[in-house]
Amino acid sequence: VKESETVHRAAYAIPVSGDSMEPTYHDGDILLVSPEPAELGDIGIFTLDGQGYVKSLGDGVLISLNPQYDPIPVQDGIICNGRVIGVLDGDDIVDE
Repeated sequence: VKESETVHRAAYAIPVSGDSMEPTYHDGDILLVSPEPAELGDIGIFTLDGQGYVKSLGDGVLISLNPQYDPIPVQDGIICNGRVIGVLDGDDIVDE
């Protein structure tokens, strides 16, 4: 991956699966995730009942950007695994 400030801030990268975060994030996008917790309105990586979600943190709910999906109520046991800080572009990946 090419050097950048965003890449250095990221703890890990994770692929998007599905269309619930369109039009901002698309199936197959690779998201850069910082270990800092998501705050209200941030896009984060969340785990609930063994399932991973890319969602916006709302007031008591996880929100999809695609209006076809209902909000997910925040429950006990939900884990915020970090905050999305960017998307890897195809040009960001180098082949060595």
